[in-house]
Amino acid sequence: MKIFLTGLPGSGKTTCGRKLAERLGWDFIDIDENIQKREGKSISEIFEEKGEEYFRFVESDELKKVVFLSGDAVISHFFGRWFCNS
Repeated sequence: MKIFLTGLPGSGKTTCGRKLAERLGWDFIDIDENIQKREGKSISEIFEEKGEEYFRFVESDELKKVVFLSGDAVISHFFGRWFCNS
């Protein structure tokens, strides 16, 4: 089972997600953190240097990876496209 948290920037997805994952004994995955590690830049820098279209492409790619992971996880995410693995 996976739980996806969505919401506006600054709405507490990461804070709540970390607490929920800890309580459930699950992993916590933050898509934005994955993107920043992958790109070696902040989200703001990615937007400034490469634009929103590029960011959305990377975001969708990272989301696909997370959706198809096996195991329980709480996932924090705001924008992007959702994929179903059924």
